[in-house]
Amino acid sequence: WTTCYQDLTEKAAPIIFLRTLEALFEDFINAESNNNPITTKMKDRIRGLEIGTGRLVLPPNQTISAQLLQAIVKLLNKAYASIDTININNNSNNTNSEASAVQMATLALTVIKNMASWIDVSLLLDESVIGLWFLGLKQEDIGMVAMQCLQELVARGMDPAKKVALLSDTKVLQRIYTVVNLETVDASPIDVVLEVAKFINLTGLELLPIWEEEDVQNYQQHQVNDNNNKPIPNLKQQLDQTL
Repeated sequence: WTTCYQDLTEKAAPIIFLRTLEALFEDFINAESNNNPITTKMKDRIRGLEIGTGRLVLPPNQTISAQLLQAIVKLLNKAYASIDTININNNSNNTNSEASAVQMATLALTVIKNMASWIDVSLLLDESVIGLWFLGLKQEDIGMVAMQCLQELVARGMDPAKKVALLSDTKVLQRIYTVVNLETVDASPIDVVLEVAKFINLTGLELLPIWEEEDVQNYQQHQVNDNNNKPIPNLKQQLDQTL
């Protein structure tokens, strides 16, 4: 079925396609299904991993997860375009059309949120994906789920240096601040502001143990190399310079 995604997202009902993925991926991240061998095999196949060994057999951008993500992003872009067109025309008669577009965008982001903890992180960090999260922050319903996508990204288990690099390279906090006004009351949707607050709190909780461990390591290194004047790499300084 070479035209699978095109048929499901264009000829069939896109909402049904997204609802199906939402239900499937919610089951994937459900704690009770983690030990289900069928679920594990499905996740491995979607991620391009060899079933049984977990060995990567396909590049991330050639996996089923990448193809699914491309189809979802296409629907998300379509929903954003519809919302923009309605807003530009300022047509109050198109409230139903706008509601449908918002529903599609919210559902598409929900599916991505449910994928964010287990697919290859490089797929999420592509600007064609992560950039759409920031674009959605201006609208309340969409922005709430977009922030939840970012929360899932930051909460992923990974090497500390890679997590700091992720936050630095994506400039996530700066990009949030350019869209969401956290200083003026009612300047941005309150529910989006609350999700931003949760994200900032989560980011701090993720970084605190990294910084504490780094402080211990740096202290030990200073003790051993007391006469060494070479600067010690510091993840906290690296992040402070870019946030």
